[in-house]
Amino acid sequence: MVIHTYEAGGRGEACAEYLRAHESELSATHALILPIPTTRDNLHLNGSDVLLSDIIKTAGPGMLVIGYGMPRSFRDALTSLGASVFDAGDDELFLLKNAELTALAALGILLTTERCAISDISFGIVGYGRIGRKLARMLLFHGAEVRIYTSRDATRLELGGLGVAASVSARDADFGGIDILINTAPAVIFKDGVPPEIRVIDLASGDNFPGREVERYPSVPAKMFPRSAGLALGSAAVRYFREEGSSR
Repeated sequence: MVIHTYEAGGRGEACAEYLRAHESELSATHALILPIPTTRDNLHLNGSDVLLSDIIKTAGPGMLVIGYGMPRSFRDALTSLGASVFDAGDDELFLLKNAELTALAALGILLTTERCAISDISFGIVGYGRIGRKLARMLLFHGAEVRIYTSRDATRLELGGLGVAASVSARDADFGGIDILINTAPAVIFKDGVPPEIRVIDLASGDNFPGREVERYPSVPAKMFPRSAGLALGSAAVRYFREEGSSR
């Protein structure tokens, strides 16, 4: 099987390695590994001048296409030409593994850049989705004080029952005593109000905290753990195509 990757760095290489090791399960002649996310403007592949329309021109039976967040029109065009398409954004197991790697990478950044032990730091985590949950558990395990900022009352009540401080971010955000604020939410939640002395780390891909100095780490799993990130993507793709084949 011929594999071409547009995913820069070790993640694409590790994903290709996994696909080659499971080539007999895929029944494909060639595969394309697209960037994560696949596109930001719905026109080009993320980080390149390659047009999505150029990818479509190469599609046909026997092709596997692996990406993340691919536009529906793009996916439909590929499948109409006979290609098999896997979008990792639809795979819960992949998303959980990616969240784990993201949280672990954030912990690694903290361990190598802070002068205090984690147990001596008070953290605020914005969002309590997959990444927020993983990160909160890791920080609590290391003895840190953790406060969650969430937009959901139900989450606040759940955390309160577990003894974890939580605020409904849009209503009663209190940053008193917070040393480091870590954002895991893709949408803008706090436009202002975060004191300048608080270190702010953004793990999401959006433009959160506009106008404020922020440490941004988009796609951090691929940067810190490229092999693990690639193997996670490859195993998710093989699982999908294996299940797709068995359902026919």
